[in-house]
Amino acid sequence: MDVLCVWIAAVPLLVPVSAKAITVSAVEGGSAVLPCTFTHIPVYPYHIFNTLWYRSDLQGQNLIANCTNSDPDYSLCDKAAWKAGERRIQFVGNLSQTDASIMMEGLRQEDNAQYVCSVHDLTGVQWWKIIKLIVKATGEPRSVVTGTKGASVILPCLFTLPHDIDTRTVTWMKKNPYHHIITFRLKSNGSWVAEDGATRYDLLGDPKQGNASTRVNQLSVQDSHSYLCLVESLRSQPNLQYLSQREVQLLVTAVFPPITMLWFYLPLGLKALALFVMWIVLCSDRRRKEEDRSITGS
Repeated sequence: MDVLCVWIAAVPLLVPVSAKAITVSAVEGGSAVLPCTFTHIPVYPYHIFNTLWYRSDLQGQNLIANCTNSDPDYSLCDKAAWKAGERRIQFVGNLSQTDASIMMEGLRQEDNAQYVCSVHDLTGVQWWKIIKLIVKATGEPRSVVTGTKGASVILPCLFTLPHDIDTRTVTWMKKNPYHHIITFRLKSNGSWVAEDGATRYDLLGDPKQGNASTRVNQLSVQDSHSYLCLVESLRSQPNLQYLSQREVQLLVTAVFPPITMLWFYLPLGLKALALFVMWIVLCSDRRRKEEDRSITGS
């Protein structure tokens, strides 16, 4: 694996850094996932290792997240210590799968910077990754889409790509709690195929043209969530990984059938009871009218 050696001012060590440059593009007011999948460090229960995230700008290196994990259930970083004022950041990775990624919410223009992910254990083994975050100004930080239970809806995902870059995957994630929904992968024949044979989702747009809009079928009320569209593109020369990210909020409402339709779904016993009550009401009304006529005639 190719590595670069760089000098990190905040940490006076010459450390290995992944040679692939990673750029994340998101919009102001939305959210962005900064990926950090680490290698060279073995992961097993009771293995103590530390995850550090730095923000690098003209003012130098600033620590924004620090997570030391020694719990047997080491997949999450629930005990992360965040720098004051950085509560917009949450850990979304899975350490047991060598993933120390974080998500930043409520993006601002001042979030444009380089970020450094550092993972190391007590033996001194270290691994670093540098991510450049680009926050684009926009009037709408996220789209809001509404749908009804049982119907279909299209989640928009429009983005701009650099020149001479190949789009490889389109992934949809739910935000809270953060978990994977569907990934579409480009095949050698030029078609896009959903992984794991998922059938509720259809990729309608052409990611190579900056459109990864996706249709969700057979909606349920549980689908009401905020979603992140993550589009991965690669360039071999120079070695670049480009991640375009957009946020969409989906609101699904239940539709109740008309009262006339409810009659067909009632049990036979309830139908009989309802007819009996109606018969009593009609008989009482008829008797009252007959009494009124007899009084009037006399």
